[in-house]
Amino acid sequence: MTITPLLALEALYYRLHEKKLPSGRDRLVIFSSRVELRQDIKEHFTSLKARTMPLYHDAFPVGRVTSKGEVFKVASGSGAPKLIISPGVAALPNNSVAERTFGAIIEATADVKEEQAQQIFEWAQQNKVPFLFFVSPDPPTELARALIQKGIIYWGWEPDSLAEDCQIDEANLKRGLFSLDQPFCMNYKEIRNKATGVKKIIIPVKEQKLNEMLLELRKDYYELARAAKSINSPRAMEVTKRLLGCIYALEEMISPLAYAETELSRRWGTIPVNRRIDALKNHCESIRPEQPIFASYALRIADKVLETYGYMAATKTGKHPIVIQIIIEASANGKSVLFVSKNEALNEALKTYLEVEKGMDISKLKNQGINFIPVSQIYRSVAEVNIVDSCILYGCPRYYQKDILSYARARSIGIMAYDSEISAIKYIQSETDNSLSLFSDIHKAKAIERLLGAKPNGRTLKRRPKGERKNTALIFINPQDAEMGEFAPKEIFSDFLSLDWRIDFEYANEAEAKSADQRLGKDLSDGITIAKIALPGDRCIMLHAEKLVQIYDESTEKVKDREAKNLRKGDQLILIENSTRKSLAESVISKVEAHPAMMEAVIFQKTWIHYLKQALEESGDTFIEVIRKLKMHGARNPSTPGSIFQWLSGAIIGPQDLENIRRIGIIYEMPFLTAKFDDIAKAVRRLRSIHRSLARRLNKLIPQAGIEADLRERENTVIDKELDLYLEDFANIVSIERIEAVEILKDVSSGDLDRVTYN
Repeated sequence: MTITPLLALEALYYRLHEKKLPSGRDRLVIFSSRVELRQDIKEHFTSLKARTMPLYHDAFPVGRVTSKGEVFKVASGSGAPKLIISPGVAALPNNSVAERTFGAIIEATADVKEEQAQQIFEWAQQNKVPFLFFVSPDPPTELARALIQKGIIYWGWEPDSLAEDCQIDEANLKRGLFSLDQPFCMNYKEIRNKATGVKKIIIPVKEQKLNEMLLELRKDYYELARAAKSINSPRAMEVTKRLLGCIYALEEMISPLAYAETELSRRWGTIPVNRRIDALKNHCESIRPEQPIFASYALRIADKVLETYGYMAATKTGKHPIVIQIIIEASANGKSVLFVSKNEALNEALKTYLEVEKGMDISKLKNQGINFIPVSQIYRSVAEVNIVDSCILYGCPRYYQKDILSYARARSIGIMAYDSEISAIKYIQSETDNSLSLFSDIHKAKAIERLLGAKPNGRTLKRRPKGERKNTALIFINPQDAEMGEFAPKEIFSDFLSLDWRIDFEYANEAEAKSADQRLGKDLSDGITIAKIALPGDRCIMLHAEKLVQIYDESTEKVKDREAKNLRKGDQLILIENSTRKSLAESVISKVEAHPAMMEAVIFQKTWIHYLKQALEESGDTFIEVIRKLKMHGARNPSTPGSIFQWLSGAIIGPQDLENIRRIGIIYEMPFLTAKFDDIAKAVRRLRSIHRSLARRLNKLIPQAGIEADLRERENTVIDKELDLYLEDFANIVSIERIEAVEILKDVSSGDLDRVTYN
């Protein structure tokens, strides 16, 4: 997204010299939820570091928009702001500002919803703003795709055009005309990979019997899903969803099953596969009184899942032989490789297996350029992992993570796959291809024609034959293509790929709830006690009865923690991103973690939680045992198990007594926590100051449900001056709901937790 400041600069210079634009319109607005954008503008826009594009403070002063639509100057220099930054629809420029605006740049990042974009469209139409530009990351976000489908004129690069452009850049690079360390050039290697084309290679698992078993399970799933749909039973659909989750769990293993189960059972927020299968069978039994025929059929399939699980455990078959082969070849040829696992537990299981059974030194492999990360970290580990020769995926990525097939920090992407996964991989790849084709020369010519009302002059644009699309084609190591009988792709993937996100979300909810119960010494049954919270608009949210949530207390005007079972009608429930999964503390961290000035602080804060989780996983201690050990080392608090849970879940940034971090390091022999205690404590204090600044303002703002509703002084909206962080930045994240009713329910599936749904 570093292109945004460049586009803004181009637009402002264009307006400066263009006489045909409406007089009086000399302002440009950028709508962006990224706090780090302001740092980009400070460093590369107003600080004269964009060497070939000199810019002076007096030419285009920078301002920000408040929730009232007013503009305040944030940069030095004389004159009214010309470049105006808004965090989103919570801060739309008012009419007096809009009537002087000639254009707006909207960053179509993943967090921006289509309805928010529509509000900006309406604002522009009402105020007759001449130009709107949307900027999307690559590959295009869902919003960008939706806008394209609605007919908006769009522009972009495809590999062949990029290759032509990169040839010029390569020549300039060799002549020393620019450096890769310059602003806007740091991701040049990724661009070059895009130009040459990132190869996608299917690496098939050759174990015939396991392939047959998994392929049969996929087919059984499709039949079961059809049956559930035909009887129109939500409980039957829940069974099919859990079946698919079990199949996924078997397919995504990249270490022997025993190693994976060990890590999944002891880690916070994960569920072993055998417990997933047990839960599946319990759900099948529970539906028997309602749908006896369906239940019997589902139980037979569940037995097949258990049989496949037993076969993998007994024979130690799976994808790990492929991993070993790749490591050996990469080491021999000096190639760099990034192995990507489904989650942290499976990533750790693979490394443990390689160390214990294969005698490999993970640190030595890292020095050779061979790294291991979970998929959640693939875009967050840019600073740690350089451009690599190959990125090896655990299997078919989840549909909602399909953009990983466009991961340009690798020259090639390998996908370890069973036959049962190949059709899904092909489908996702075809969607990636379709997105890429949007930016072909033919489509560009059509866009120009729509803009100008005439065909562009110049060279004739030719359609490239499909056979020439070598940049994006899937490559099979073996000439095999596992198809799935009579099932057409549309029927297959409309049924289950859309469930990918929900399956992962619900299993994560269930796993976190069970991890908390285990540490609190409670029953680990599938059914739990929940609080069903009725919200306005015939909506509700299910919460673990003993989960601590945040409410606004009108009597004291403070944000307080309260167990869900103790919520009452009239309480004001605070939601972060329409859920209680995140706290205010976590919303602060997610907002500032990409800011250059905060990266180190966020890393230290997250690292201490990582080691705390590791300590509990390795020791098996309950929260009460942690408190007892802390007190033996001189701690006066915490006094309740819930406090440890809040540390672990990130609900609070750090202990009230920061010395407890050092004590955890001593008790559980975590050298990092003792050696880096000063850095961790500094990071916690820094993040805590932002959190407290936000909380103080929310106390007044939440009841009025509007930013700045009762504030008289403008500076009160400043959350953190150094980061240019304002209250408006959280307006689209934090919401409040007045509770209409509370109902306590028992023996409810933990997969239903923490989702705002309609009754």
